[in-house]
Amino acid sequence: MGQDSRARLRVSSVAAIAVGGILIGYELYLWSQTNDPIEKLAHIENSFAIGIDAGISIIPLYGIAVELTWGLVVYASAWIGSLLGFAPNELALQIVSSPGSTIVFLIEYIWGGVIPSAVANDALNRLMNSLADAARYSNGLTPPRPTILLVP
Repeated sequence: MGQDSRARLRVSSVAAIAVGGILIGYELYLWSQTNDPIEKLAHIENSFAIGIDAGISIIPLYGIAVELTWGLVVYASAWIGSLLGFAPNELALQIVSSPGSTIVFLIEYIWGGVIPSAVANDALNRLMNSLADAARYSNGLTPPRPTILLVP
């Protein structure tokens, strides 16, 4: 390995660390701006996932290959599945979108005492859609049963 290639590796590592630091800082800023506990947890999880991804990407030669291959496999699998008639699960895609997000999810799911934000947010969305469907059904009856759905 020549002197020039070592310098390029160092520059790319410094760039990966700098970009990771900026993205982590932005996630922490977003965390400080919200009061919603699910969003707070999501921003903390994202900051850890970004840190893990940045750490993987600074591994000489192999880090970038792992990151690129991971992304290509995940999105190519979703695309091929949709071509074959299988709708990709948005929650699963969010969880496995990068090595960092997968590692954070598994750590939280296996050893954590809290529900990972992706699962909590998906459950909340499904509950809200179910309640909205019930309210639409009640309002569409003849005679209608006036129903209002209040969301905090």
